[in-house]
Amino acid sequence: MSNPSNPIDAAAADWVVRRDRGLSAAETAELEAWLAADPRQRGAFVRAEAAWMSLDRGRALDPSLLMRQPMMARRGLLIGGGAALAAGLASVTLSPLLVGGKRIATGVGEGRRVPLEDGSSLDLNTDSKVKVRFDRTSRQVDLSQGEVWFEVSRDAARPFRVDVGLLALSADEADFSVRRDVDRVRVNVERGAVRLQRLGLEASERLVEAGAVAVADLRGVAVSTVAPAVLQANLAWRTGAIVLDGVTLAEAAAEFNRYNARAITVGEAARELRVVGVFRAREPEAFARAAAASLAVGVQVHSDAIYIG
Repeated sequence: MSNPSNPIDAAAADWVVRRDRGLSAAETAELEAWLAADPRQRGAFVRAEAAWMSLDRGRALDPSLLMRQPMMARRGLLIGGGAALAAGLASVTLSPLLVGGKRIATGVGEGRRVPLEDGSSLDLNTDSKVKVRFDRTSRQVDLSQGEVWFEVSRDAARPFRVDVGLLALSADEADFSVRRDVDRVRVNVERGAVRLQRLGLEASERLVEAGAVAVADLRGVAVSTVAPAVLQANLAWRTGAIVLDGVTLAEAAAEFNRYNARAITVGEAARELRVVGVFRAREPEAFARAAAASLAVGVQVHSDAIYIG
């Protein structure tokens, strides 16, 4: 979520609005220089762009769906407050400062921002569970389920560690996300660097730097530098959006089902069809109708379920 008092977020929102209007060659060069000057500026631009696109309810699938909101009003949604930026979530809760040993959880469709006593903070995505344990010598978070964004403040006397099953992540000062699925863990680093240690019989250690993604599964750990668009897609949940870039319809449905009790089911014949677009996470019906229209398949919408195929 963006902070309206943060000049980087405000500048990023301005750039997104100006680019939507159309940039001259000189303005394009100015934007590229601004993005290259600071990884935090690039990250703020990616988040603002995702928020802007999510307002359009699937413009990549059907440009005719573009919402006709005044430009400055839409800019206000980018930097005007956490509730607007997280419109795709059922609720966003700001938790009080924590002492050690606290368990924190979110329900389906719920997001929660948690400031920590050391100046760090956590953003929990839908259906996530963590335990925070701070003492005089260490700062530790156990992620047992879901997805969390970490903004880690430096504390030379107490390293910051995140335990995710057989993985241990540590950082001195960094911004990164960790997503834990049944069979894999994905780490996205926006600022700083994260040391990723694989525990157990096949122990190993990797450094994941800003602009890189690490994926750990039963086969091992793979680290790769990615394009900003990939980080945008992976972190779009922070603005209440889901970015789909050629995934199968079955995979897209599973992603929407993380956020909604009204589950999407995809018929066998349509499961491998590919879908592209940016959508609000809490609008499964809008996604289902847009995807069905784009892919020329049927859709049935009920009060408790949605069927595509």
